Amino acid sequence: MSQSKGQRPDEEDLDERILRAAEALLTSEGPGFTMEALAQAVGVSRATLYRRVPSREKLAERLRQERAVEPGTALTREPSRQKILETTRQLVGRLGLVALTVEQIAEAAGVSPVTIYRTFGDKDALLRTMFAELGPRSEAAALFAELDAPLEDTLTRFVLALFRWRAEQPAFFAMLIFSQGEEARYVEQLRERQYGTTDRLARYLAAQAERGRLRPGSPVDRALGLIGLALGATFDVRRLLAAPPPASAEASTEPGHQEARARAVVELFLHGVAASRAEGDAS
Repeated sequence: MSQSKGQRPDEEDLDERILRAAEALLTSEGPGFTMEALAQAVGVSRATLYRRVPSREKLAERLRQERAVEPGTALTREPSRQKILETTRQLVGRLGLVALTVEQIAEAAGVSPVTIYRTFGDKDALLRTMFAELGPRSEAAALFAELDAPLEDTLTRFVLALFRWRAEQPAFFAMLIFSQGEEARYVEQLRERQYGTTDRLARYLAAQAERGRLRPGSPVDRALGLIGLALGATFDVRRLLAAPPPASAEASTEPGHQEARARAVVELFLHGVAASRAEGDAS
């Protein structure tokens, strides 16, 4: 590698080591290797690596120009916005909200931290986007916007969305529901100035009460009650009962079974389990 104007010999040597290591990783691992793997192969920190090659695109460009190596488009292709969000969700479940850093997310997603800052702004904005798009909030917003739709159908679809979220993202669910201390305070900080799923449900139930479709009552208490019933229905009840039902009856994830369970939750929420006065008199 020729020495650039103003470049010290040790910098030239570092650049050569970076390109040599990148070429070796292309051969051994293909173009999907991470910048963390490259930093480790060179024996430098990620910060040092990014000062010499600030992006995967720049690395690919230098491989072509200085070593006549064609890395292909896979090396320069940045993971999509959705990939960054999914990676963030996975790391949140493993590391927690507070300890997680943008650098860790970038490394796991195969992008530079600059890409995350450019796409989302900062860590808080990224996490708020994750809550909004990967939780049940966006689906709830669409459901509750249709105030004239049948009440029971809307609530059943909402409960099904909670079922899916609980099943597909258990670590994310546990973090949001059961976090304590500093983690819980951070969750509340991220939720500030945002309407969450419970808020949207409460506003929907209040609107339905104003329309005469529900009796007057606290919409917040009702929202918490429905969400509690729905999430309770996702637990493995075989661990709680002395004479549990067959595993196939309670643990089925078939769509028909899940919808039946969701409708049962909504029926319990809307109508309760007490017999009406007429039914009580008849007995």
